[in-house]
Amino acid sequence: MHVCTIIALAWFLIRPTWATLRSQLSWSTATGDKVLEAGIVYVGVIFAGGYLVRYLTRNLSAGIKKPGETAEQVENAGMYIGWLERFLVMTAILVQSPSMVGLILTGKSIARFPELKERFAEYFLIGTLLSIGLAVLGGLVLAKLWYGTMSLK
Repeated sequence: MHVCTIIALAWFLIRPTWATLRSQLSWSTATGDKVLEAGIVYVGVIFAGGYLVRYLTRNLSAGIKKPGETAEQVENAGMYIGWLERFLVMTAILVQSPSMVGLILTGKSIARFPELKERFAEYFLIGTLLSIGLAVLGGLVLAKLWYGTMSLK
């Protein structure tokens, strides 16, 4: 409902013609290529990167015992958070907002602060840094493909 209201207000403010709308929504080969590149890099970094992080931190998660949680629950605890984290970091890089990466790291650290006093801290920090590193690399690769440069302004 919120998105529909915003679209309706924008429509009434700018009153575009149908020809203008059709020209803005045209699909070119270059647009198709960008969508395909983004899809491949996002899926690769978000999902394949998750398996890579899990593989690299498997020895660390083996020794973690948390009350009321099985070893599998501890291992899967960061999977969904990691997916969202990598998505947000890649998007921040693409929209030229690297400071947003700091906000993501801060929010994640605050949420896990009580658990960082245990052995879980090593697992958390290594997993987070691997995940953020993969997302930054993926975002820079996609920025290079789209904009021709890897600079963060």
